[in-house]
Amino acid sequence: MFFLCRKELYIVKEPLTKNRTCQTWRERQVCACRVREPLDEMIAQMPPSQQERYYVSGYPEDENPLGSESSSQ
Repeated sequence: MFFLCRKELYIVKEPLTKNRTCQTWRERQVCACRVREPLDEMIAQMPPSQQERYYVSGYPEDENPLGSESSSQ
Protein backbone atom coordinates (compact mmCIF):
# COMPACT_ATOMS: atom_id res chain seq x y z
CA MET A 1 0.00 0.00 0.00
CA PHE A 2 1.32 3.44 -0.96
CA PHE A 3 0.42 6.73 0.70
CA LEU A 4 0.52 10.30 -0.54
CA CYS A 5 1.92 12.27 2.38
CA ARG A 6 2.14 15.99 3.11
CA LYS A 7 4.85 17.56 5.24
CA GLU A 8 3.55 19.97 7.89
CA LEU A 9 5.77 22.29 9.90
CA TYR A 10 5.99 21.36 13.58
CA ILE A 11 7.79 23.46 16.18
CA VAL A 12 8.93 21.45 19.19
CA LYS A 13 8.13 23.19 22.46
CA GLU A 14 10.78 22.92 25.15
CA PRO A 15 9.07 23.59 28.51
CA LEU A 16 12.23 24.25 30.52
CA THR A 17 13.68 27.01 28.36
CA LYS A 18 10.55 28.10 26.51
CA ASN A 19 12.75 28.00 23.43
CA ARG A 20 11.04 27.17 20.15
CA THR A 21 14.03 26.99 17.86
CA CYS A 22 13.74 23.28 17.04
CA GLN A 23 11.67 23.15 13.85
CA THR A 24 10.84 19.88 12.17
CA TRP A 25 7.97 18.43 10.15
CA ARG A 26 5.25 15.88 10.66
CA GLU A 27 3.71 13.58 8.11
CA ARG A 28 0.00 13.71 7.25
CA GLN A 29 -1.42 11.00 5.02
CA VAL A 30 -3.61 12.51 2.31
CA CYS A 31 -4.67 9.42 0.36
CA ALA A 32 -3.77 5.76 -0.18
CA CYS A 33 -3.50 3.56 -3.26
CA ARG A 34 -2.43 0.00 -4.08
CA VAL A 35 -0.11 1.20 -6.86
CA ARG A 36 2.40 4.04 -6.79
CA GLU A 37 1.96 5.53 -10.29
CA PRO A 38 -1.34 7.46 -9.72
CA LEU A 39 0.15 9.14 -6.64
CA ASP A 40 3.30 10.13 -8.57
CA GLU A 41 1.07 11.60 -11.30
CA MET A 42 -0.82 13.65 -8.70
CA ILE A 43 2.44 15.13 -7.45
CA ALA A 44 3.62 15.84 -11.01
CA GLN A 45 0.43 17.86 -11.70
CA MET A 46 0.97 20.13 -8.69
CA PRO A 47 2.77 23.47 -8.91
CA PRO A 48 6.49 23.23 -7.99
CA SER A 49 5.92 25.10 -4.71
CA GLN A 50 3.49 22.38 -3.57
CA GLN A 51 5.55 19.47 -4.95
CA GLU A 52 8.18 20.19 -2.29
CA ARG A 53 5.66 19.40 0.47
CA TYR A 54 4.35 16.08 -0.89
CA TYR A 55 5.95 12.65 -1.26
CA VAL A 56 4.95 9.00 -1.65
CA SER A 57 5.75 6.45 1.04
CA GLY A 58 4.89 2.80 1.46
CA TYR A 59 5.64 -0.54 -0.14
CA PRO A 60 3.97 -2.94 -2.58
CA GLU A 61 1.43 -5.21 -0.91
CA ASP A 62 3.30 -8.34 -1.99
CA GLU A 63 6.31 -7.18 0.08
CA ASN A 64 5.08 -7.54 3.66
CA PRO A 65 7.63 -5.83 6.00
CA LEU A 66 6.41 -8.02 8.89
CA GLY A 67 7.41 -11.21 7.14
CA SER A 68 4.97 -14.10 6.72
CA GLU A 69 2.89 -13.19 9.80
CA SER A 70 -0.72 -12.31 9.14
CA SER A 71 -2.00 -8.93 10.28
CA SER A 72 -5.17 -10.42 11.78
CA GLN A 73 -3.52 -11.60 15.01
